[in-house]
Amino acid sequence: MHGLTVDELHLIATKTLKMLNAQVNSRDIIDTPEVKTHPATLANLEFKTGDQVLVESATGNVRARLSA
Repeated sequence: MHGLTVDELHLIATKTLKMLNAQVNSRDIIDTPEVKTHPATLANLEFKTGDQVLVESATGNVRARLSA
């Protein structure tokens, strides 16, 4: 972990074909969520694909893996 705090990134939750509205089938939940990020953003923040990050909001947090 880099220990960086990034307050200016905006996250967008997307759904897949296996989702109904915003709900996912519990059988399709993966062990480590993935955060897809533009490669330039990763480079600017000194991260790389595969790094583990902590994504936090007012309602909680989750550890996730970065991918470009």
